[in-house]
Amino acid sequence: MRSHIIRSLILPGLLFPVLASAATTINLSTGWNLVGNGDSTVIDVATRLGDSSKITTVWKWNKTTSKWAFYAPSMTTSALASYAESKGYEVLTSIASKEGFWVNAASAVVLTDSMATPPIVGAPAVTLLESDLAQGWNLVGSADGKTPSQLNAGLTSSLNAAGKAVSTAWAWDASSSKWRFYAPTLAAQGGTALSDYILSKGYLAFTSALTVTDGFWMNIGAVTPGGGSGSTTTPVASASLSSLTFTSASDWQLRIMSGTAAQNTPDADNTYRYRETRTARSVGGAPYSWGPGSSPRRGSDLHWNGSSWASCSVNFENTSTVRDANGNNTYNYCDKLETGTSSILATSDVSGRPMIDVYNEVIAASYSNWIVASAPTVLGATTFPASSKLTYQTGTSLTRAIAYYPGTDNYVYQPDAAVAAGNTTACNANPFPSDSPTATLAGLIATIKGTPCVYMAKTVTGANGIVLSSGTRNEAWGSTTLSLGTIGTAPTNLVASSATTYYTGNTRLRVAFGSGNVANYYSCQETFGGSTRNCDSIGSGTYTIETKGDAKTLSFAGLPALASSLDFTRVFVERGGHVYYGYQSTLQTSTSARLNLVGLNALFSQLGLPAFDPNTPIALTVASYAGSYNGTFTGTDSGTFSTSIGTSGVTTCSGTSVLGGAFTCNFTVTPSASDTTTAAITLGVTGNGAVFTGTINFYTGVVSGNWVNSAYSGTFAGSRF
Repeated sequence: MRSHIIRSLILPGLLFPVLASAATTINLSTGWNLVGNGDSTVIDVATRLGDSSKITTVWKWNKTTSKWAFYAPSMTTSALASYAESKGYEVLTSIASKEGFWVNAASAVVLTDSMATPPIVGAPAVTLLESDLAQGWNLVGSADGKTPSQLNAGLTSSLNAAGKAVSTAWAWDASSSKWRFYAPTLAAQGGTALSDYILSKGYLAFTSALTVTDGFWMNIGAVTPGGGSGSTTTPVASASLSSLTFTSASDWQLRIMSGTAAQNTPDADNTYRYRETRTARSVGGAPYSWGPGSSPRRGSDLHWNGSSWASCSVNFENTSTVRDANGNNTYNYCDKLETGTSSILATSDVSGRPMIDVYNEVIAASYSNWIVASAPTVLGATTFPASSKLTYQTGTSLTRAIAYYPGTDNYVYQPDAAVAAGNTTACNANPFPSDSPTATLAGLIATIKGTPCVYMAKTVTGANGIVLSSGTRNEAWGSTTLSLGTIGTAPTNLVASSATTYYTGNTRLRVAFGSGNVANYYSCQETFGGSTRNCDSIGSGTYTIETKGDAKTLSFAGLPALASSLDFTRVFVERGGHVYYGYQSTLQTSTSARLNLVGLNALFSQLGLPAFDPNTPIALTVASYAGSYNGTFTGTDSGTFSTSIGTSGVTTCSGTSVLGGAFTCNFTVTPSASDTTTAAITLGVTGNGAVFTGTINFYTGVVSGNWVNSAYSGTFAGSRF
């Protein structure tokens, strides 16, 4: 807890004075000052800091009770006690030698004590000792005229012997309203590791020794007493295997949470940062990686973080508080896409244990985040190396944001009004009236009323020549309801000859709109081709439209019981001239088994997977851009093109031109080594020499650029769908 926490508790813009001793002069700036009592005498707060015309508030951190002690000279004794109790504070009465404290001053002031005995020349300094520092955060006030680096050097031996070590040191620079920062682990790396980190966070370096009146924070970590080098639990690079699905050395997917030593160094608000890495390999291709999202393209999902629509880039830094003594912390994943708590259930050293035994233990304990096909064979008798650790942990989501995928294939189409009304002529028209990708929530609400197109019974020839029938009821509800989700995982078949049943057996949950904000819910059948048929009413609820930034969202209440089997609730998002199928994931508590960096890399080596290095950022490859892309080109010729990138990295390309007709083409994708937003693309038309050059945006899926063919030229644009 530092100054920003204190500012949230009291009025900002006040002074921050400091007092180190009854006889030591204290110079306070207007505003917040972090000072310390570097003298041997105790400061009586009411006596020395009781002038309400100069001092607004005084604060001290009680490391024993983990509470703030508070004093305001403008309050009476009873009012102060009542206020402190209401806020969970303690009443601040004294400041002991070597304690730091915050002072909020009304104006610049010099505090002296004309009645106190002057300090004795040559008297021994008040020295900060190991016994003054507890594990966790300490607000202290005597540095013996040393820098944090010198303090650490002098304290290391006694701290280590007591199982402790300096993790970070912080001092407040009142003139710039910035933190000064020092971390022994970063300094020990040499070079510019410490200065680079300070620059990246907007902090200041310690350029001079701390004085007798300076207050400062010291975060104390734990070490193994007598353990020597490498025994500290102060920040080092780390990683944990969050999930693994392994079929073979050429077919797998995994997820890792990791942090560099710098990311594992707590910030001023006691949080550290971590990166999510997802890596997969498909048969016939090379491994490819991305960041957030169940697939590379879902990394472009946008979510409402409370103030704007945001996405999380590759190598995005999530945050989590440092775990407390009981192994608990809180996390903020992907800029408030999800926040929650995490708890360590148990940690064990698996060094020297057979991998198959550890794997079987995890499965027997009902943890399902590791799946290794043919585990006894592929793991064999291999054992985990020294320092391998297995952790069981649980995570509980507390908030999950509304989100949506912004691709063109996620548009909600505005249906033809006649079709949506079940008009027989429109329902049987050929060609069928087209829907519009330009929709509004108001337009959908006015049109989607739950009146189907009614057809005669239909039969098709399915797999092995079996005749499949729709049955006598054959009502089409796709244009008169909207999807809330599908229950079931049976596949669909675009070709009837591949189907074994007319209906898949999946249940489609749908909604239509009534008057007065009424939402009518339906349970529907799904045909082999993926159409919505034969809906039955399963109740009604309400809908609400809210404005969020430059968008409107439509959400539902009173959902039917069937919806509880889904892991999300539907939200529709109107933004930029389109309506999108959005979602809000349900709150969950999940458990997982995690291997640390040493353990996971040993397992990867055994399985033939690439080693993981927390210090190496994610680099996108061709397969990271997997998807299908459609577009148009214009200029002295015009037409359309279609391209695809497979998860194996294989590409396809074709198109049609007004002047030249249908064409085939080659499609090359070259990700940038330094830019994780775009990749260069080249599309070469077979036969006529036309060349398209441009870029793909990894997040939006937009493709664009220029084309040229001898005397012909123009531009092209398209998107992932």
